[in-house]
Amino acid sequence: SHAWPFLIGFEIALAVMLAVGSTLLVRTMRNIMRSDFGLDPRGVVSATLTSGTPLTPVDIERVRQELAALPGATGAAVVTRSPLVWWNQSGPIWRPADPPARWPATAGFRVITPDYFSVMKQPVVRGRAFTAGDDSTSGRVAIITPGLAATLWPGESPIGKTIRTSYVNEQWLTVVGLVAEASHWAMARGAQHEIFVPLAQQPQRARGQLIVMVRTDGDVRALAPAVRTRLRALVPSRPVTIDTMEDQIARSAVDQRFAMFALLTFASIAMGLAGVGIFGVVSYSVRARTHEIGVRVALGATPLAVQLGVLRGAASMAIGGVVVGVLASLAATAYVKSLLYEVTRFDPSAYVAA
Repeated sequence: SHAWPFLIGFEIALAVMLAVGSTLLVRTMRNIMRSDFGLDPRGVVSATLTSGTPLTPVDIERVRQELAALPGATGAAVVTRSPLVWWNQSGPIWRPADPPARWPATAGFRVITPDYFSVMKQPVVRGRAFTAGDDSTSGRVAIITPGLAATLWPGESPIGKTIRTSYVNEQWLTVVGLVAEASHWAMARGAQHEIFVPLAQQPQRARGQLIVMVRTDGDVRALAPAVRTRLRALVPSRPVTIDTMEDQIARSAVDQRFAMFALLTFASIAMGLAGVGIFGVVSYSVRARTHEIGVRVALGATPLAVQLGVLRGAASMAIGGVVVGVLASLAATAYVKSLLYEVTRFDPSAYVAA
């Protein structure tokens, strides 16, 4: 029976530890859904055309115009890689004075149609966006992110500067604009440097995967079937996969969501067991001390004093368990650190809430 208070204290400590972990993950999920991605994923249908029959820039523009003209659509654009996807590999970037064997930065690479930034509501913060005039007959151009510009030319304007990358057969590209960095919550490393080039100047990229982004101000799920039907008619040789940007973001948080529900479930069970355990131990203690309590009352102890004595025993178990649970949480949350977003494992509100 003397071991029971320690067992109950252990249950309380375990419940606190699980509650802290689940609270941190609840805050992570809330931060994910409220995150500023640098673009607006709401109301966007993502239609992926897998690799297949090459499409010419004229074909792609016709597809884009047809989808932009669908009822309910407010715009459409084409990109070679979905937004908010981290590149596992980044290509080297050179400035004119950099030796071939050394490069000052690396970056991801996306090929887009001119209206991509307006459709995705990803603001161009300096310079200009691409236009229809940026085609195969004009000078090669690029738009880069501010982080890359700061790395290559700290304190200087990148507009008009030239860069070279292995992604485009090491052609020299003139920087004509800066676009806001689009970062994903999973990018704990920070937003990735990126280079954007116009599809009309890289037509060979149309042989691979293409993603058509269609925006609507209405019900995005109502627009998705129309996008699928139209694409199958326009490009019958390529399989089509339809999704929404919001669903992609939600699925990317599946690890956090599973861990959150698991911890919440176990924390609830542990709290329930601890509560039942404290009640049982206190009830047993009162029954075992019935004779002692009777003697104390006979000697003049008030009922309040007797009750406080019983509560002190329960409080000591609870306080001891909470203290141990908080200390254990400080160590255990190191294992969920990689799942957290915009909240640290030492966040005081999580420990107070637990």
